[in-house]
Amino acid sequence: MSATMAQTWMGRGELFIYRDNARFPAEFELQRKPDAPGKKGRWAGRFAVAPFTVLTPGRGIIYLADGGEAEVMVEGFDVVTGRGDFFGIDPAPF
Repeated sequence: MSATMAQTWMGRGELFIYRDNARFPAEFELQRKPDAPGKKGRWAGRFAVAPFTVLTPGRGIIYLADGGEAEVMVEGFDVVTGRGDFFGIDPAPF
C-alpha cells in the first residue's frame, strides 16, 4: 500500500454557482486528499469571497486564474465571513 502526500494549491479565481447563476471573485485553497483503497484522485478546498455575499450551497464551477477549472459541490458557507468549503467532482484542476 502506498500513501500519496497531500498537495496544496492557493490562488485566486472565480466561483460560479449554478442555482444563483452568478460568478463571485474568490480566493481558493485547494488540497488533494491522500489516496485511500479504492479512492484515488480526491480533492477538496476552501474559498473566501467578500463578506456578506449571499450564495446558495450546491453545485458550481471554480475557474482558476491560470485557466484551470473544475466542477465542485459547495457544502458550507458563512455569509458573515464570506468563507466556505467544497469538494471536487471533476479531476483536480491543479
